[in-house]
Amino acid sequence: CLARGADADADAWTWDAPWVMGDAPPHRERAAACLMPDGVSVLVHGGLGRDGAVLGDAYVLDTKLWEWHAAPTAVRRSVGKRAGHTLSCLPRAAGGPTIVAFGGRGADFEDVADLVVVDADAFGDRGATPAPTTLPMSMSL
Repeated sequence: CLARGADADADAWTWDAPWVMGDAPPHRERAAACLMPDGVSVLVHGGLGRDGAVLGDAYVLDTKLWEWHAAPTAVRRSVGKRAGHTLSCLPRAAGGPTIVAFGGRGADFEDVADLVVVDADAFGDRGATPAPTTLPMSMSL
């Protein structure tokens, strides 16, 4: 957690390692993360595991409670296995909060140049599995 130093005039920032509960994600690198539209939850998706395998799992960290939990199945299924990709959470795109994933490497380390859009309202009901929208690279938003 990045916190402002005690001196209000200082430009120094300090790092703190809060005690975190829940089902934390295993070690990874080249993962993507974004702040969810609620302004409290951080979504972490994919990356490379210790063994170099491309991951397709997703976790959410509640920064008020400092608690991890698995992301809804909809996110894991929609975005799939990716590493080195981008992940953006848009508060009100197309009438509702939206998660956008782009690029990176897929499960077989192939370049992935598609754009996947997932309705972030799926986070309200962990059992929901909305259909993702995959846009070809040539399509503009």
